[in-house]
Amino acid sequence: MIGSAPEARILGAAYFHTGKFCQAGHLAPRYTSNRNCSTCAALKRATMSPQERAELRAYWREYDVHRGASVEYWRKHYRQNARYLYASRYVRLKYRKTHRRSKHRRRLYIEQANILRENGLIQAEIEAFYSQAREVTAETGVAHSVDHIVPLRGDMVCGLHVPWNMQILTARENSSKGNRWDDQTRNRAGGFVHSLG
Repeated sequence: MIGSAPEARILGAAYFHTGKFCQAGHLAPRYTSNRNCSTCAALKRATMSPQERAELRAYWREYDVHRGASVEYWRKHYRQNARYLYASRYVRLKYRKTHRRSKHRRRLYIEQANILRENGLIQAEIEAFYSQAREVTAETGVAHSVDHIVPLRGDMVCGLHVPWNMQILTARENSSKGNRWDDQTRNRAGGFVHSLG
């Protein structure tokens, strides 16, 4: 499962999958070389005139001559790894379906845990957390997200979607924490849990 252009370049894959829609609304693989949507490119080729097709073929022949020995290297690489590269184009499809179901469940959990949804001040504070996470991400270049101190769907306890149950963590920290509620996460929660008692 290749999710970024740098990773695809390292593996020598022709495509990668972001799981996001392109500007034209296509949920399709992107070319590693230029990050363009493969469906957009296919539609553009389908509407080409014979003269434009001939010009495009001439351009790529000239490009191959310019690249020289590296062309043969990559052709050999693609032949040797064809099975993996072919599979990588479609393995993301199953992931996207699972990801959509997961996002839908999370939205449902948040809706159920948002018991103060009618309170405009509380909702403004919640939105401020998400805005701050976006700002920190933009400033540092490291992805940050809003975490629920007491998880919304834990094995032992379920928290609420309220400002005093929120904190900003890096996306990596938030992902590693998950829905776990153990001694480590209890200590991190600190006075919050004590105040509930």
